[in-house]
Amino acid sequence: MSTEEPDTRTTHPDTRADGTYVRNQNYLSTRITADGREGHTITAGRYRLIAARACPWASRAIIVRRLLGLEDALPMGLCAPTHDESSWTFDLDPGGVDPVLRIHRLREAYLARDPAYDRGN
Repeated sequence: MSTEEPDTRTTHPDTRADGTYVRNQNYLSTRITADGREGHTITAGRYRLIAARACPWASRAIIVRRLLGLEDALPMGLCAPTHDESSWTFDLDPGGVDPVLRIHRLREAYLARDPAYDRGN
């Protein structure tokens, strides 16, 4: 007879039962393009990249921004290197609030775009 307690931990929704990670492909579908054909046109001063250096996916966006020379055209805000149960936070900013978007967690930006969006955490 085993006296071990059952494992009640939950797994990440993108993790299979065998522990392998499967990248979710459910993204916001609109893109920023020169002609606006996919939803939004390029408009100077309208967009801002929000990233967390601790996130490998966001690190790629930071690298591409630099390689394309977009630093002046696309300002960047950084989340703290912490992620609570809900989302990336802005703990490094005064009051824990992003100074431009006025949000506490990155998830708030996703929900402002699509209130039914179940990702963005």
